[in-house]
Amino acid sequence: MLKKLSLFVLVAGVSCMLSGCFLLVAAGAGAGTAVWMSNKVTQTFEANFEKTTQAADKALSDLKLPTKKKTIETNVVKLVSESTQGKTIWIDITPISDKVTQVEVRVGAVEADKKLAGDILAMIKKKL
Repeated sequence: MLKKLSLFVLVAGVSCMLSGCFLLVAAGAGAGTAVWMSNKVTQTFEANFEKTTQAADKALSDLKLPTKKKTIETNVVKLVSESTQGKTIWIDITPISDKVTQVEVRVGAVEADKKLAGDILAMIKKKL
């Protein structure tokens, strides 16, 4: 098991280095590792789709980032907000299974705000 995990981390690290990405580690029980790729942070949570969507709504509210648009589709909820600096925030919430949900956060179209994206994910985790 440890060999497989080590191999996965090595392959993921090399893949990220080759594509100009890096890993943003978010440790914690019940949460996956947050990964920074293509100007967005992606993390899986051990929570169902509905609960994760509610946590994302509450996280934006607590961070005083009003939801400007909420799109609900069959397998994804898309939230759009705006930072106090005027950067657009996109959050995609996708069910992976009945008990696991993936959340993608992107802040800013040109110059991505990695810190705010990480703060949003941390607040979502706190609300779960």
